[in-house]
Amino acid sequence: MALLGGFLDSLTSAGERAEAADERLESVASVSSATLRSPPTVETVAEVNEHADTGDPILVPVVTCPLDTESQPPMDAVFRYVAAVCDRLRAVYADDHVRQFDVRFEFGPDRLVRSRECRRVTVPPELAEKLADPGYDHSDLGADLEDGDDGDSVTPPVVWGECVSYTSGNAAAAGAATAAGAGGCGGAGGGC
Repeated sequence: MALLGGFLDSLTSAGERAEAADERLESVASVSSATLRSPPTVETVAEVNEHADTGDPILVPVVTCPLDTESQPPMDAVFRYVAAVCDRLRAVYADDHVRQFDVRFEFGPDRLVRSRECRRVTVPPELAEKLADPGYDHSDLGADLEDGDDGDSVTPPVVWGECVSYTSGNAAAAGAATAAGAGGCGGAGGGC
């Protein structure tokens, strides 16, 4: 019975965190001239692995920003949204082991046969934490992300990579990269 209680508590806290995250994201819609169709939302919080020391889940919060444009937005607008999203989410997931924040952008025409274009920017938690410094803004974050992106579409940071699913075959690569880096995770709230 105690196991069931713990399981239910974790579901409640995960649901509460997702709700808190979505509430914080409602204010993100006005941070850039590139407009959104609707406020960003937490699409999912993927559990990509277990922490080697504690057995706690390693998470990837996935946020979707549905842009109201048919063409690729300017990267300055992208980095403004990424900074705003990560700044609002870092406190929500401060007590979790976060591998990365996965901020997705959907854009392009609506089509019956093909979905809109989807690109993502992944932000390691240590870069998201820098947003707590008032002197560190979206331009600084963008520069750090671009400097850290080595072209590997799995290991964060990734700047303007293709969106991946954490529930399909693509997740295997994400999980393998996470497993390789899991040993260096910090304690609760520490990045992975």
